[in-house]
Amino acid sequence: MGVESETQIGVVVVGDRKMKELNKKYLKVEGTTDVLSFSQTEIQDGVSEFVEPNSEDGLYLGDVVVSWPQAMKQAIERQITVDEEIDFLVKHGLLHLMGIHHD
Repeated sequence: MGVESETQIGVVVVGDRKMKELNKKYLKVEGTTDVLSFSQTEIQDGVSEFVEPNSEDGLYLGDVVVSWPQAMKQAIERQITVDEEIDFLVKHGLLHLMGIHHD
């Protein structure tokens, strides 16, 4: 994806109660979802708020939050393992942290 320096992300796996809380608080949406991303480098009001990397850890892109119950449900629907579904959801969240969005 063109990233040439060290980068980090945080990955958190939560239950639906926490995911509903985060979805409502940050997206103003009722109910749960499978994955949310919280960028540390997002552009706000036309200004980039990049976190400067330090020499040890690199650039911290943000956090990806995955709902365990939703991952289990979707894994069953897709007939794959929960590990595979969580891998897919983390990659999906990472794309959002990299600035690639649905629209």
